[in-house]
Amino acid sequence: LEAEPERRYPTAAALAEDLRRYLAGEPVSAMEPTLVYRLRRFFGRHRVGVSLSLATVAILVARLSIALWQTARAREESTRSHRMASLLSGLFVDADPWAPTSGDVTVPELLDRGVARVREELGDDHELQADLFLVLGRAFNGQEQSDRGIPLLKEALEQRLELFGEEDPRTAEAMSKLGYALLEVGRTEEAAPLVERSVEIMEARPERGAKESAERLFVLGLLRHEEEDFRAQEEIF
Repeated sequence: LEAEPERRYPTAAALAEDLRRYLAGEPVSAMEPTLVYRLRRFFGRHRVGVSLSLATVAILVARLSIALWQTARAREESTRSHRMASLLSGLFVDADPWAPTSGDVTVPELLDRGVARVREELGDDHELQADLFLVLGRAFNGQEQSDRGIPLLKEALEQRLELFGEEDPRTAEAMSKLGYALLEVGRTEEAAPLVERSVEIMEARPERGAKESAERLFVLGLLRHEEEDFRAQEEIF
């Protein structure tokens, strides 16, 4: 039906050949032989084989992606451990009593230096910063310096909320440690929602460990004690 003679089938045999090719799922001469058209016809003829091949490729890509992610994660953890070790060793060098510029360094002064170094040297790694703020915050509390320790624990919680979200066990850990610090100084009303939420997150994880469960429940028991709910405290302990 083409107006131009050169676009028509020259013979009935040519038309018959195109019909045969069409029924066989092969490209026909009446269509422009573009790559997309030829691929579409090829996939139509080999639907099962192509599907299996694509599935195999997808599995290989997924496995490769996982392997690359694990490798990158291992390198990241190695770098993080090295940075933490370097920072902590630097603190101990600062506290060396034989160093000519050391003088008498108190524990709170050493912790203050640690906070300053964490802020200065780990500003590009908030995950590691949060880890160390938890350690330093608890250390300040151990020195009865809660006015310095609690703000650090709050900052660690804020960083973990931003990094991992509320449902993550690492966030729950920061909630529990901040709640415990608040309980130690009698700020029960502030501690209660943090402690209770950390236990909820822990209980929602079927793979939780016994140590994690014991730590969360211990802090919850302390909360119930402060609330004078001694029956609940006894059951929790």
